[in-house]
Amino acid sequence: MSELKSKNKARGGHKSYLTQIFPEVDARLEEYDESRKDQLKLWKEILEKQLETIAAFDREIQAIMESCDKVTEEHLATEIYESVKVR
Repeated sequence: MSELKSKNKARGGHKSYLTQIFPEVDARLEEYDESRKDQLKLWKEILEKQLETIAAFDREIQAIMESCDKVTEEHLATEIYESVKVR
């Protein structure tokens, strides 16, 4: 289960990062002009990479949980629900 905790922690860190930068991205979108197009493209790449990373952690966590006899269906359902909150 320590691998599961480690993956959950890492995924949580990536989700936290996204939560912190969303307001900044929103602000940039509100004040958009053509001169900031490159900056917005960079933000898009960062957000896409973070979502890919989180999705990979989600799959790894789910696989670990499914292979563990101690995990209940309810716990797995809760974990799946939590994993899609960011998307």
